[in-house]
Amino acid sequence: MAAQENNLFCLELLIKHGITVNSTDTDGKHAFHYAASCGHLSFLEKLLPACPDHLDVLKKSDWTPLMMACTKFENLKVVRFLVDNGARLDLVNKDGWNAVFLAGRTGDIEMFKFLVEKHPKGLKQVSKNGRYTINTILQHGHSALLSYLLENHEKETVDSIQRASAILDAAICPNPEIFKVLSKHFSSGHDDWSKTNKAGFTPLHLAAQKGILRNVECLLELGVDINLKSQCPAALSPLHAAYQENQKEMISFLVSKGAVKEKGSKFSRIFFF
Repeated sequence: MAAQENNLFCLELLIKHGITVNSTDTDGKHAFHYAASCGHLSFLEKLLPACPDHLDVLKKSDWTPLMMACTKFENLKVVRFLVDNGARLDLVNKDGWNAVFLAGRTGDIEMFKFLVEKHPKGLKQVSKNGRYTINTILQHGHSALLSYLLENHEKETVDSIQRASAILDAAICPNPEIFKVLSKHFSSGHDDWSKTNKAGFTPLHLAAQKGILRNVECLLELGVDINLKSQCPAALSPLHAAYQENQKEMISFLVSKGAVKEKGSKFSRIFFF
């Protein structure tokens, strides 16, 4: 409670009378976790000398105080304090997320830069569901972080597998800046713009299905075939994909750009517009 409320008087009183400050709650959270996640730097500064061996204490699901600190926006001072005092950057929680990954999800550019410069290897960490830091940045639409990453750490970040998965993630991101950043760094006409996900859908199919017009426009400008077939058994076109989700504006746009109104192919429905 004292850590959550940044109650320094209570903390000093506990330490003065020799009362333990190392207890945890039912989730395994230590005072370090609460203070770090709330951004209470002054509390951490007084707590650390009292229990220096608990800087990397784990709560349930293997979250460290540093990981908790990375979930709060504009919390660089706390993150810097923990790292400068020896918090480990190589630890991962049960989901396979490290501090760099979590900062990428939060979207604080200064925090992210600090952690990447301290631990660039963290960008190579793969989560339990096969996601890299770049994937979570794309998923949450953090274009500033993506620009920084590709301009300064493209070699460490993007191999052929990550490049394709990044484009697939960007296709369903509503932030139009994401595609602008990717198209600046990834050459047009490259096969990765037409790679499929596990279901057999290309970025163009995904964007059409979601009705994200700007992303579809960008993909067409990059040279992706408007009638490109999916690799699933139904062999759907982007027009089919848009029709499936009743994306009326997208259907009109694709037709205006030359999408072929087929009467089925392997698709079960017949299209009449």
